Amino acid sequence: MTATFTQAAVDRIARVVQIPSKETRTMSALDFVHQAMEHKVASQLLDVEVNSPFGIWYGDDMEPVLRFISFAGLVELGLRAGYLHLMEWEGARLLEQSLREFRTENPAAERVDLHLLDALIVHFDAPPSGSWSFGEVAFASFESYLALSGRLRGDGAVRSFLEQTSGHRVPAGDWAALLSPRHFADAFADGTIEGVPVTDVSAGYRLLGYLERLADILESLREHTELRSGIVRHARWVSRAERIRDRFGFWVQRMREWDRVSNEAWSDELWSAYAQRIFGTLVAEQERLNAPRPWVQPEHQQEPVVEEFNLSEDKQLEQLLAEGRVGAARELLLKKAMQMHAEMGERMLGSADFFPWAEDLVALGRVLAQMGSEDAAAALVAPIVPRLVTEYGESDCAGHASALVSSAREGRLRHRQESQEAPASGERVLRALDQREEKPHQRSWRSDLEP
Repeated sequence: MTATFTQAAVDRIARVVQIPSKETRTMSALDFVHQAMEHKVASQLLDVEVNSPFGIWYGDDMEPVLRFISFAGLVELGLRAGYLHLMEWEGARLLEQSLREFRTENPAAERVDLHLLDALIVHFDAPPSGSWSFGEVAFASFESYLALSGRLRGDGAVRSFLEQTSGHRVPAGDWAALLSPRHFADAFADGTIEGVPVTDVSAGYRLLGYLERLADILESLREHTELRSGIVRHARWVSRAERIRDRFGFWVQRMREWDRVSNEAWSDELWSAYAQRIFGTLVAEQERLNAPRPWVQPEHQQEPVVEEFNLSEDKQLEQLLAEGRVGAARELLLKKAMQMHAEMGERMLGSADFFPWAEDLVALGRVLAQMGSEDAAAALVAPIVPRLVTEYGESDCAGHASALVSSAREGRLRHRQESQEAPASGERVLRALDQREEKPHQRSWRSDLEP
């Protein structure tokens, strides 16, 4: 019975680490280990970059070497939980060979935490034991963690959300998604605001569910400290728990600024209690396990080169506006704006060329607003408003950007029909562009559009 269960358990572990898989069918555990040896995955570890104590998490561990490390870690956790009996598995000796070869290839590997892999090797050096015992809580907790790992790996949107959280700066999409309850709802629905990609709020919500489940698992293992610390080591997707906590803390802070939202619902006491329940044990355990490790300095990234987009000299835009095809012109501008974001990314937020780039973006946003895409304009400029206000508060650019965000929050422009107003016509937009006041330090198309 134990051999049958162990075989099924190890195969299940192998399936979990292969999620998501490009193949239509996942391999058995025996085939998984065979392939790891044939492809010499151990030699690939030096190609893995490190930027956290527990090793960088690639979102879904598509790198074969990381999947092998994850597999070994889960087998070790299964042994600690009494979930499986190693020597009852038919591939045990092959696994032992692959582990020893891995360590021979990487005698002093410090790029990724191999604590669980090393602990698994020790089991092969220990005297054989025929006993089969497990604690009910430990067994169930490992089963729950294995199921959680599979669900997390299969949720591509949550993996992307986690990768966005790895930096020190608040992701740009958060500023736009949290402008107001209306914008938040749009971001929750499909991760966009009037076609502008922003934070996938729904993915963040699901991540909280995963984190709550992990917190429950860790809480249930208070008496099983070795298994609990092993799970924290293995859960590399949450290796920067304090950054995830701080990101959601930013969400709460911005939600408090919404009108008609009860301050009681987002009080410091309630959020602190929730954050402590979800992140308290996890962060404390990570800090305890975070022994000093070598830091690999990332390669220097050159400042992005700003490509000029001359709005007033864009012939295609001019023709669309002259023909009164405002919808098509709006679509073109939105495409240009999203190209700016895609090319520059969030790196521009800290770049020395930030201000001229911000002027470009704000000018483009103001034209979009005049065409009726007020929410899209606000979503584009919201991430840059904090730096604009802090460093360039007296500039027209900062004022215009703040006005776009303020208008979108209050919903004034969205309800133009109630005030008998209409979006700007193509003729009006062209006239605004033609009447711009040139400034020597600006590119030719930057303008002061009529509000």
